[in-house]
Amino acid sequence: MSRLFALIFASLVVVPTISGKALARAMGAGDIAAAQTATPAVVNIALWKLRPPTRDGDPPRRVKVYGSGFVIDPSGIIVTNRHVIDGALNIKVIFGNGDQLDGKLLGAAPMTDIAVIKVNVDHPLPALKWGDSNCLRIGDSVLTIGNPLGLGLSVSAGIVSALNRNIEDTPYDDYIQTDSAINHGNSGGPMVDLNGEVVGVDTALYNPDEAGGFIGIGFAIPAELAKFVANRLIDPSHPKPGWLGISLQDLTQELSAALGLGDAKGVIIAAVDDRGPAHAVGLRPSDVILAKHI
Repeated sequence: MSRLFALIFASLVVVPTISGKALARAMGAGDIAAAQTATPAVVNIALWKLRPPTRDGDPPRRVKVYGSGFVIDPSGIIVTNRHVIDGALNIKVIFGNGDQLDGKLLGAAPMTDIAVIKVNVDHPLPALKWGDSNCLRIGDSVLTIGNPLGLGLSVSAGIVSALNRNIEDTPYDDYIQTDSAINHGNSGGPMVDLNGEVVGVDTALYNPDEAGGFIGIGFAIPAELAKFVANRLIDPSHPKPGWLGISLQDLTQELSAALGLGDAKGVIIAAVDDRGPAHAVGLRPSDVILAKHI
């Protein structure tokens, strides 16, 4: 996608050229314990997808794509990114012991980039617990685990660099930023805290060069959102969450004064999805929604 910077989703089609170095913190004893807890439940995901032909008249190309995922239920329920499995001709789940099983897509949520797949097993699988991403603080130690560049299971250490990042990808952007390595192929892998619990789903990396790799800025979907979406994909009987189809911007004191609203509290509508209910009732960008105190 084309923006002021290149945001690169971290699934892998071909191994890119990596330029520059990104150094995160060294691993400590707490990281080792967390890695030993989490890695048995992390899987590699290999898929074939069709890509447009390189020349007119040629047939579509079949390409191998790699991503990551993690088991959240011993019965074989696995969470990954939607963009990892989108358009897949097949889904192969590869475990740390070398076992390979066919994966079945249970559901995918394009607007939050979460997908859930299922493998059939005759024994319980190691599974990860969801942590509380709402408790994360800038500077907290985290690990990112996955299948970077198709090399196999890898663990990287870093910190939470920032919270509530909006990378303008979906209406629900609220990403965790980290300097723990997220490369092509890490998409769908877990970000875990020092308890070995999932606090995020590794999703994207930033690099000014669209063909480049990790330079110290990666993004993960918070566990609270991922858990909410995954539970509803697993059990479609859950009521669907409400949706307005708008993006909001804080109504700061400066903006409020400029609009002649005094000390009013509220938000400004930054964007409106023309397919959503907000558009249907006449809400438009720059409209102001005020908070009502009861």
